Amino acid sequence: LFDTLGPCLSLTRQASSSFLRTAPAAIQPHDPRDSLRQDCSVPGAGSVLPALMKPSLLLLSHLCLFSLMPPLWASDSAQGASSLTCWYDSRAALFCDWDPGRDLAEAPCQLEILSKKGFCDSFLELYPSPEKRKKHCKLPKADHMTGLRRCIKTFNQNVNNQCFTISDSLSLSVHCHTGENKTKIPEQIKNFNPFENIKLRPPGDLHLANITENTSNLTWSLNISSHYLDGMREYQVRYRHMSQSWEEAVNLPIEQDQMWVNFERLSSNSKYEAAVRARPSARSPYKGMWSDWSKPVLWRTHADRKGTAQPILPVLIVSTFIFVIIGTAFLINLRTLK
Repeated sequence: LFDTLGPCLSLTRQASSSFLRTAPAAIQPHDPRDSLRQDCSVPGAGSVLPALMKPSLLLLSHLCLFSLMPPLWASDSAQGASSLTCWYDSRAALFCDWDPGRDLAEAPCQLEILSKKGFCDSFLELYPSPEKRKKHCKLPKADHMTGLRRCIKTFNQNVNNQCFTISDSLSLSVHCHTGENKTKIPEQIKNFNPFENIKLRPPGDLHLANITENTSNLTWSLNISSHYLDGMREYQVRYRHMSQSWEEAVNLPIEQDQMWVNFERLSSNSKYEAAVRARPSARSPYKGMWSDWSKPVLWRTHADRKGTAQPILPVLIVSTFIFVIIGTAFLINLRTLK
């Protein structure tokens, strides 16, 4: 730090001493002839230029120090940076990912969830007790691949229980024990609206029907999804020939809440793979992101019937021709014997 600030400090001392040396002259009686001599002087005479350089030297020293301050501010503000991201599955579960940084990657931490209205187990109470307005979720150690600490909090044993509505607001905060009787709150979200942060669970029960040589029909379902989202969901379907990668897959947007799609122009007698994901529709009052992709489903199209029927005709023709020849030869031999 001294090596960095040394030139600026030296410049500041030089400017200050120069200013102090010129200060007595500033309070001396003014002689009108001095003004005339200064106005008529030229830079080479050595009277005007030094007088201008002394205040400028002081200004430059301050600018030098000021230019070093932004990097110092930036380094201070970047210390201990972390992020907390939470998503609601629209029913009874909350998924949270927290980036703890290096300092708190293995510290004992938990997520504290506060609700003024209480949770699923206290809906029948008009004024829930403070204990029933608070839930906790233990944060395991950071994943060695992503560096994140994930918490999954299910508020009811029935995963299809509707625990929150659009009017609910939660307060989320991470609490870590850093020593004896010491607790640190490195991250918090004060106003978390579950229905503005929806991430549905992946679709399931993928099933292929009406499979032909070139077409197939795919259906699926959402086993866990709020009734508030009925008619307000959209989907994305991707499918590929098994010779292709997922990057080369065809993506089909389904902008209405229909849980089926028809594949066309498929190759006959070929193996395909498909997957589906879902989210709240962009036209709905609810907000969220895409779910994870479903488990892929595999199927094979039927063989081309026309292609398999074509070799039969030549065989029939040849067989008939051989039968005629053999029959004719038999009749000729029979007449010869008579």
